[in-house]
Amino acid sequence: GIDVGPRGFVVATEIYDVPMSASRAASMLERQVTEERQKRGRAMAAERKKNLLAEKKAWEDMMRNPGMREDKEAAERRERMMERLRDEIDEDTKKRQERAKE
Repeated sequence: GIDVGPRGFVVATEIYDVPMSASRAASMLERQVTEERQKRGRAMAAERKKNLLAEKKAWEDMMRNPGMREDKEAAERRERMMERLRDEIDEDTKKRQERAKE
């Protein structure tokens, strides 16, 4: 038996074992390539829009509070340095305690 698809009719190529024509295969491939390019283009546009909004927000924050970003970056650098120093001090105290045990 032949199954009638959702279209409601059957095409001759579905009834008989007829290979797909080269032009139809080319047009299907072209359609797939076009759809993939459209998806990629939409994704890139969405990414760009997101980046522009983030850039605009950062610029507005900088205009509202000039120098705030530099202060924040300096605070982060200070915090990292303090953490590194604390780690070194902890290591030194451990070494001293080990020497004292020996």
